Amino acid sequence: MKNFFSSIVFLLISNLAIGQTEWAPVGAKWWVLVESGWSEQKFINKYECTGTLDTLGHTCKVIHEILFDGLEKDYYSYQIGNKVFNYSELGEEFVLNFDYSIQAGEHYEIVAGQDTSIFYVDSVIFETFEGDDFKVQYGRLVIPSIQSESFNKIYEGVGTYTGPWELYDGASIAEVWYTLVCYQTPDGILYDMNPGLDVDCQELSTPVDFIPENKAGFSISPNPTSDPTILDYALPPGTSAEILVLDSYGRTIRQHSLHSPSGSLVLDDLLPGLYFIMLKSNGQVLHTEKLIRF
Repeated sequence: MKNFFSSIVFLLISNLAIGQTEWAPVGAKWWVLVESGWSEQKFINKYECTGTLDTLGHTCKVIHEILFDGLEKDYYSYQIGNKVFNYSELGEEFVLNFDYSIQAGEHYEIVAGQDTSIFYVDSVIFETFEGDDFKVQYGRLVIPSIQSESFNKIYEGVGTYTGPWELYDGASIAEVWYTLVCYQTPDGILYDMNPGLDVDCQELSTPVDFIPENKAGFSISPNPTSDPTILDYALPPGTSAEILVLDSYGRTIRQHSLHSPSGSLVLDDLLPGLYFIMLKSNGQVLHTEKLIRF
């Protein structure tokens, strides 16, 4: 189930609303504002459909993700009719993420591993951006296993959603909130999907010629796991930093100071659950990863 939340943000494109018949047209790009409720951090991730690939028994669209800290990853998705499926690393299988045929008053189930979530469609309306209409499903995502309910809007024309990523029973705020801010078609038409936000879509879509070679970051493996997790990190020379381990409510439960440009840490003795691993330097968050323990 939790993998569903991370995979849904990989934002499958289905652009019926602006005249395209396929989801995730090759060359389409989109940007998502990610807001952390517990750390008050905001950043923007970029996604692009870079092509197709025959893999895992399906002809998949390749969704390339570039995180705010420069780390990159590919994800695989495919569509049958109005249903869109993402590959779930948690269950090592494809999982239904969207069903655009569902109308107001109906619902569909999202099954990932042993968890089942239910998306109830409350209404289906059209919203206008840059003069074009996008069909949007408004609804509630209910997760019975953790007694959680959140409100989301899913864009049929863009195939993504705006809403919380993790919202636990008893939590006062969403762990992470995703908002689609910009979408660009393969032929270069650029849409400001949230004009009320202070985001410059033209600036985001302008290619950046320079990317610093010395970037701070880390990787964790295995994940998800019940075994000890190895964290490998790298820092630019002269950088002082620390690794923080936060629980699902944003409470710091571990803290490790880093004293060398590169190295490894062993994260063990963590109870089953969801954790956020954070790299900070001089009070600034440089990199965050989700860790699932079972």
